[in-house]
Amino acid sequence: MKAKHRIAALLLACATSAAHAQAALNDTGQTLCYSNTGTTACNDPAFPGQDARYGRDAAQAAGQLPPKTGGGVAAFDFTARSASGQPVSPSAGTHPCVRDNVTGLTWKVATVDGLDWTEGPAYAATHNACGYGDWRMPTRRELLSIANRADAGPDGDYFTGTILLPAWTADAYAHAAGYAWYVLPTGGADFTVQTSTGPARYVRGAPAPASTFTIHPDGTATDAATALVWDRCHLGEDASVHTVCAEAAALPASHTWQQALQTVAQLNARPGGYRGHSDWRLPNVAELESLIDIAFAERSPSDQVAFPGNTAGNHYWSSTTYAAEATPVYAWTVNVLTGAVGAREKTDTLLVRLVRGGGPLAAFDALAAPPTPPNPSAPTATPVPT
Repeated sequence: MKAKHRIAALLLACATSAAHAQAALNDTGQTLCYSNTGTTACNDPAFPGQDARYGRDAAQAAGQLPPKTGGGVAAFDFTARSASGQPVSPSAGTHPCVRDNVTGLTWKVATVDGLDWTEGPAYAATHNACGYGDWRMPTRRELLSIANRADAGPDGDYFTGTILLPAWTADAYAHAAGYAWYVLPTGGADFTVQTSTGPARYVRGAPAPASTFTIHPDGTATDAATALVWDRCHLGEDASVHTVCAEAAALPASHTWQQALQTVAQLNARPGGYRGHSDWRLPNVAELESLIDIAFAERSPSDQVAFPGNTAGNHYWSSTTYAAEATPVYAWTVNVLTGAVGAREKTDTLLVRLVRGGGPLAAFDALAAPPTPPNPSAPTATPVPT
């Protein structure tokens, strides 16, 4: 299966224990902050409000989350399981299954290689593991949920021997027949023909709820599946599409990654904030990906009433740097037309949609104490993700 120059995404940050019944989804794993060329202090005013400042990972670093049931990097919480389904230490590296204590999903550690998309579900139905026989292909969002955005793959202590190749998901590509979604170990998502062959990783457990939106008078919409509160319009949206976009229309539409971060900080700092709120964020890549409706063959979000101005532009910035390369010149983006999750150079100019926490997530809109980067010097290599 050939990986394209579109890397990927994972799943929703900013979920507290109280929010788990609503949106039990992982954060990105990113705990450092970046400039366009290297690491930087997380309170650097030139690059404010990045992924590492918010969410479960920031809360974990600040000691604000309950003790983990198992272990894992950042706020990931995994438990290794034996062949009989009992908790075991991951140190031996021989466990066949891993339970994600945040999402409640259980994963098979070993992947099965050489399958085309149609063969994946049939193979899952023939195998028992860890005392269970209800294994299935993961949805795209589920497979993205174990990607560690601070590294080049899922947590190696738990997902031992991971094949660093794109893995199939259960989701067909809605825009064209004969294509399906795959996920890269780094957290990227793209589509390819269903007759391609590649590995599959199997999962069991209940899927996350679908997004449904409640519209508010202040120009925002809350996703019941995640409790995130979204601006109904992207910045710079044409006010002629709907009167709710008038405030957004007064702002530039295209931003570099740094400009996007700075614009959010400026909106929060002005009297009255933006739409009456001063806790807006540039969404991380997991949050931004949560707006994609995989089954919808048009531009996401699919709720055209909640998002009336969603008629132009494809690529949106996230606050998450693509950290798998030596020099962090890329940031994660989401293409709302195709649904692909990838990386673009931070000097590109893309669209911006703002988000803020709602309900039990609101506490994570406060800036957490920034972690100290271990090496503030900028790397010199400049490889390009493929």
